[in-house]
Amino acid sequence: MPATSNASQPNGSVVSGTGHGVHYGTLPIPVQYTAGVGYELIDNTRNGISSSDGGGFNRYYATYRGPQQFVSPTTSFGDGSAASLSSMGVDAYYAMQRSWDYFKLVHARNGLDARNRRATVYSHVVDLAPGRKTTGYSYWSGTTVLLGIGDAAAGIEPLATLDIVGSMYAANIVYNTDPDPGRGDSQGVRSSIADVFGTLIEFHAAHPNDPGDYVIGELAYPGGLRHMYRQNLDGKSFVCYPARGFDPNDESPAYSGEYTSGIGNRAFYLLAEGATAPAGSGLSADQLVCNGDTAIVGIGRAKAGAIWYRLATTEKTSQLTYPQARAATIRAAEALYGVKSAEARAVARAWSAAGVK
Repeated sequence: MPATSNASQPNGSVVSGTGHGVHYGTLPIPVQYTAGVGYELIDNTRNGISSSDGGGFNRYYATYRGPQQFVSPTTSFGDGSAASLSSMGVDAYYAMQRSWDYFKLVHARNGLDARNRRATVYSHVVDLAPGRKTTGYSYWSGTTVLLGIGDAAAGIEPLATLDIVGSMYAANIVYNTDPDPGRGDSQGVRSSIADVFGTLIEFHAAHPNDPGDYVIGELAYPGGLRHMYRQNLDGKSFVCYPARGFDPNDESPAYSGEYTSGIGNRAFYLLAEGATAPAGSGLSADQLVCNGDTAIVGIGRAKAGAIWYRLATTEKTSQLTYPQARAATIRAAEALYGVKSAEARAVARAWSAAGVK
């Protein structure tokens, strides 16, 4: 639709707009008219989800110029280029909407906290941890999702993708259930839950520019960030559970949840899809399992997602080892599909194939 400007719009009214994203192209989007300001990326049909320019915000030191709401004099936002922050803002807005839709339509959840609390996504944030400065990073805080603009020199595109935003949205949901970040195994459990739902959101959105898959961040990072079915393709992650688990007192980067999540990610993949390698991966079935069980048959994403949603929202995941997460998901499958059901047996088998007993 053509861009419009209408100062006679009632203040706070929601109208149809058009966004031009970097990753998702031209999108129909709801926008809010604010008197004296213009049109803003605020969606009051979804609890006031909003998209803002992070203004170089970072979580370690002072902000650069402070976050600012994306504003346009018309109902059109962005030009589709990576150089346009508002184009990234459109993609982030779209991904937040699709995340909200997935949890509402599939799990009947109203927002991050299940109580209709407003959520905001900030684009253009900087991670200034001691010794580094990067814009190729994403994280979450409270009811916000924060996204780097990418790093062209490193080949990293803007991080406003369905799976990255979706995984940060899901991490917020896990936090709302249990705010303790945990240690050892539990960090991997929690990180893998976020990846699972980032993936399910991508499948549910079914955008032609970003078909559902089990690779996290493939639109932003060269080759993708994490491959859920064989995460050690990154040369760092774990895919088979160590005999003694992960030491909760070892906080070295090599054992961060980002890398230990590969065990939970593999278990979910096997539960949903079975021991079948994704097309084009070049992998064989025996490269997907830790115990040689290549006959696993998946129960589908819908059932697997329902089981993992109970894990995310009914368990104190900060206290779960991987074996305890296995037990919790078996209980969830039994509650949903029956004691000794095929689904419950499939859960146990998937975890065993990731080395978790």
